Formats: sequence, C-alpha cells, structure tokens
Amino acid sequence: MNIRQRIQTRLTYANIVASIALFAALGGSSYAAITVSGKNIRNNTVSGADIKNNSVTSRDVRNRSLLANDFKPGQLPSAGQGPAGPRGATGLQGAPATSLFALVASDGTVTSENGVTSATSSGGGQYSVTFDSDVSQCAAITAPGATNGAFAGNRISSANRGAGAPRVINVQTQRYNNPPGDFLDENTAFNLAVFC
Repeated sequence: MNIRQRIQTRLTYANIVASIALFAALGGSSYAAITVSGKNIRNNTVSGADIKNNSVTSRDVRNRSLLANDFKPGQLPSAGQGPAGPRGATGLQGAPATSLFALVASDGTVTSENGVTSATSSGGGQYSVTFDSDVSQCAAITAPGATNGAFAGNRISSANRGAGAPRVINVQTQRYNNPPGDFLDENTAFNLAVFC
C-alpha cells in the first residue's frame, strides 16, 4: 500500500474538519495580534463614514486642537459681557444750533425774536421777516402760532426765501375753510425758525 492509498483510507470527514479548525484557530490568533497604527494608513484615506458614531472621545482629541468654527452654532457657551473699555477722547465741539427765530402776531408785530430786524404784513396772510444776516442758504421752518394764548388747529403756514433779498424770509398763513374743504389766505400768528 503506497502513501497515497494510506492517506485516502485515513482521510475522513472528522479529520478534515479538525484540520480546518486547527488552521483557523492558529491563523485567527495570528491575525488578531496585528495592531493597525497611523503608519499602516495612507494619508487622506479614512473618512468620517469609516469612524463609528460616538467612538471618538475627549481623550482621543489633542487638547486645544479644535477651533470655535469646528462646532455648530450654539454648541459653545457664550462668554459674559466683558468689562467696559476706557472712555474715548472728547469729540470736537459741534456747530451751534440755530439762534434765528421770530414769533409774529397776526398784525405783523414781532412778539419775540433773535436776529430779526423787522417783520411786515401786506395782508392776505403774507408776511416778510428780515434778519440781520444772510439767510439765503438756510432752511426756514414755520408753524401757526398762538392767538390770545390759544392755538388754532385749522391754520397752516409756509415759508420761502425772499427772491433777490438774501436776508428776508416770506411767510404765507392760511385758514382751513370747511366746507368746501380748501384753504383761504388769512392773517394769523406764526412762529418762524431758521437753520443755517
């Protein structure tokens, strides 16, 4: 009986399974002994999908290696308000507010003023107020004034610069006529302020 015949006569199912189990046990323990390190992994080959969720912990991350933009908005607590900084330097002195104004009665009499030399009424709610300086590049604002201490709410006034007269502001006063719902030119007290 040759060697081949001897092996075939002793080759049983139990012998084959036992041999496979032996090789698997020896090979498996050898494979488990291999440790994978950073040297075994090519750069840029491991992605987020390759890392098991919740498997990276604080001890796996180098201290002070993460930045604020590595976190979602609202994940990091906000710091409290810091101390007040030093007081800034004092700014430049601003230009003085307007000091040109006039309070004029319905007959053209100036009852209070600053910088006004005269005021005249030509009737029909038309007035001319003359100042002691050039007001041609200034803004004039007017509003109905009080008559006998009471403000008349149904009156309006408007102002414009006098044509060819750089120190004059013209004022037109009107009374609301209801009905028919229009305005009538009428003498009434007014207040005038000029901003330059």
